[in-house]
Amino acid sequence: MLCLGIWINTTNMSLSVPPFRVTELKQELQRWLNKTTYTKRALQKLLGKLSYVTACVRPGRAFIARLLNTFKHCGSRCGKYPVTTEIRLDIEWWIYFLSYFNGISVIPANVTISNPELFATNAC
Repeated sequence: MLCLGIWINTTNMSLSVPPFRVTELKQELQRWLNKTTYTKRALQKLLGKLSYVTACVRPGRAFIARLLNTFKHCGSRCGKYPVTTEIRLDIEWWIYFLSYFNGISVIPANVTISNPELFATNAC
């Protein structure tokens, strides 16, 4: 079942990112490696794509945190900011990890839903 853009397989209890999304993200990250400056809007787009993938790539949350902090410190002005070494290191980690990651993560078996009304769907 496709739910919010993530494939949920209840037979083998796994979450997966569609392959075309992984390819799209790899291409975006490669473009970022060649950049020397970025805009706040460009960083926001990259963070959106990365946060989408972290639903399945739990270790990626650690490598998105520094980018989020960078985004917070961009301020409200529309300018160009330099791509720092830290940003490059996080992007390189993502490129390396996505080369080996198959887009699938296992849903934990011990998940307890205390309030089943938090997540519901209908037949539509």
